[in-house]
Amino acid sequence: MGKTSKKQLAMNKDWNARHQEEVRYNRYRNSAESFIKPKSKLQSDTMENDPRYYDDLRDLQTLLKQRLEELK
Repeated sequence: MGKTSKKQLAMNKDWNARHQEEVRYNRYRNSAESFIKPKSKLQSDTMENDPRYYDDLRDLQTLLKQRLEELK
């Protein structure tokens, strides 16, 4: 478990339970960011060597542009 105390873990669990929508939103945002900009060298090398990666980024770019226009 590391250096995190049992009390802190319990408090984190309680906060997450009380703020489920925020936790869900942050999880989605972090997943998108991790796909766009991988955090580790291994993850980056793996994704950049996948021939689908560039096309998927272009598709996301199109979707983002469309969504931003919708929200104007």
